[in-house]
Amino acid sequence: GCLRLRFGGWVGVRQVGYRVYGWNGDDNAPLLPARAALDEICRRRPGVPVVAIGHSMGGRVAAHLAADRRVIGVLGLAPWWQFADWRHIQPGARVVAVHGDADTRTLAKRTRKGIDELSALGIDAEFIPVPGGGHAMLDHIGLWQRSALDFVGERLEETAGRDCQESAQADEARADEAQRAARYGGGWHAGDLPNREPDWVLQCPVTMERSPGIARPGTPGLA
Repeated sequence: GCLRLRFGGWVGVRQVGYRVYGWNGDDNAPLLPARAALDEICRRRPGVPVVAIGHSMGGRVAAHLAADRRVIGVLGLAPWWQFADWRHIQPGARVVAVHGDADTRTLAKRTRKGIDELSALGIDAEFIPVPGGGHAMLDHIGLWQRSALDFVGERLEETAGRDCQESAQADEARADEAQRAARYGGGWHAGDLPNREPDWVLQCPVTMERSPGIARPGTPGLA
């Protein structure tokens, strides 16, 4: 809701829906619907930038999604990176992790370790501590929300900057063509620039929509 209010039509938001509860070991249960959502976005909007945002187990899902180069950014909110999941993130992504030091379900020190490791590899990674912050993000609400808004805003500025540069190059090429047409004769018509597609945010929730007969027992987020 906050993302739509801040950015309007510049950002499309898609929340992943899980069919089963928890990670379920080697089944990696949340990844199938998350990857399907990413594929659908990219099929409908080829080349559109996508960032993944996730809390707790959703942060783990976001890290795994970012093995795909179509994902240009990962925001982990108190992420469950129990198994060095940050190592799945491709080196071209921007990574921000926000974690409260009073969190007893997932560990801020593990998240910081992951960010330090990514930074040492030359990946653009940042750790934001939340003093006294717990796991549920019910404290320091402004900080948690602001981190998501700022993260998406930064990615928008980057992609919009590239769009402006490409548009300027296209304008320059059309101007050169117009000069040649004026010099040597012939008509020239400047085409309108294509409308800019919105960037996309994939929200990876902590758990699932319970489905009787499908869900398995599991505990998301334990470190």
